[in-house]
Amino acid sequence: MGYLLLQSCSSGGDYTKELSGDYFYRNEGTEVKEIICHLPYGKNIYSKVVDYDYDKDFIIVLQQPNYEAFRISIAFDLRDDLKKYPTNSYDEITQSEKVADSLIKNNPYYIKIFSHKNNYWIIEHSNKKVYGPFTKEEYL
Repeated sequence: MGYLLLQSCSSGGDYTKELSGDYFYRNEGTEVKEIICHLPYGKNIYSKVVDYDYDKDFIIVLQQPNYEAFRISIAFDLRDDLKKYPTNSYDEITQSEKVADSLIKNNPYYIKIFSHKNNYWIIEHSNKKVYGPFTKEEYL
């Protein structure tokens, strides 16, 4: 795959679209546009997904990371740990958002995501792997 096919996505409100390989696209307004895996331990590509294309073998994604939307998505996923966050209270939401903020600022994976304006990703279904983030040059 040597190119990224650009296509338009409707901005007419919140919606989801089933993709291939146990993934779906979630659009929840201006900034929350994500590729999410249905599987419990699948890797997600958080906001802001600005373009994607897919077939039965791959999903290719162009992302322009949005710090605030990304932080909220990570915090939401952290709260799946019901032992740590059993009530989803205001205090637990605040705590999970602080943990997410720390992860984004200190984890090399997230630092790499936010080191570029545009990231390119490849999801390969045959081996259930997500490759990226890549710069445009690395992707090509």
